[in-house]
Amino acid sequence: MKGIGKIKRSWRLNGLLRNANRRLLESFWQYHRNNPHVYNEFKNHCLAMYDSGRKRYGAWCVINKIRWDYDLKVQGKDKFKISNGYIAFFARMLIAEHPELDGFFQLKKLGGNHDTE
Repeated sequence: MKGIGKIKRSWRLNGLLRNANRRLLESFWQYHRNNPHVYNEFKNHCLAMYDSGRKRYGAWCVINKIRWDYDLKVQGKDKFKISNGYIAFFARMLIAEHPELDGFFQLKKLGGNHDTE
């Protein structure tokens, strides 16, 4: 994906991911490389919500909207999945790209063995 290296090297994002579980983070980057459309949709939904005047919103809610939309589109055995463990990373990646969204999500501390959002 074009630009993923730039995002991964962002000093702001590195700070936001400082205490992340490394195995989960690497799994996230692999997922992101294979599914860049998920972040793009996440970003578009979050920016639309922010632009509508919302000061705070849940990253989990946005990911579930994406899941809902894909479940309606995908028929048969091809199931679309987004790990709950990735939600924290999507939120932090968006904040790194759009600093105006700092405070939009309630971010919990990333732990070495578990990540929640």
